[in-house]
Amino acid sequence: MTNFYNSGLYTQPFYNKISNLVFDEDFLLDTITDNYDGFFKYYSCEIEEVGQAESEVIRQMFYLSLKRISGKCLYFKPLIFNADIALECGLTPLVTPDIKINNNALYRSCHNFINILILSSRTEEKVQIMDLSPRLDAYQALTDNSIDAASDLFQDLKRFESVIGKSLTQKVLSAIS
Repeated sequence: MTNFYNSGLYTQPFYNKISNLVFDEDFLLDTITDNYDGFFKYYSCEIEEVGQAESEVIRQMFYLSLKRISGKCLYFKPLIFNADIALECGLTPLVTPDIKINNNALYRSCHNFINILILSSRTEEKVQIMDLSPRLDAYQALTDNSIDAASDLFQDLKRFESVIGKSLTQKVLSAIS
C-alpha cells in the first residue's frame, strides 16, 4: 500500500521553500566534509583522485558544488535531511545557519542550523526547473517512504523516469509500496 504524504494543504508540508537564504561558502565546505563519502560518490567521475590528499579532493568537490549552484537557485528545507539521498536525486545538500535579513541587516543564529536542498535552475545545465518535482518526490520517497498523491510518478511515469532515471524510479516505487 502506498504511503502518501500531503504537500501541505491539510498537514505539515514535507518541504518549506526558503526564499531569502544567505549563502555561506564555509557551511558548504563543512557540509561536504561531514558527508565526504556521499559527495565523493556523486562527483567521483569528475575528480582525479589518484595520489591526491583528501583535502585536495574536498577542494575539488567544493568547487564542483559551487559551480553547480552558481546563479539562480531554489532552496527547500525538508522535514528529513539526508545528504546522500539528496545527491542521488540530483539535489545539492547544504547545512547552514538560520540567517535572516531584516531592514538590510543580517541576523545569524548559529544555534538553529537548517538543512537545505538546492536545485540549480541554470539553463545551461541539464537540471532545469521543470525537473524539480520528480527530484523532490524521489527525495521524499527515499527519506520518508511517502509521496504526494499529485506526484508526476502517478501522472506521467515516462517523464518522471526521464528526469531521475529508471533505477532511481524503481527505488522510489519500492520505497513507497
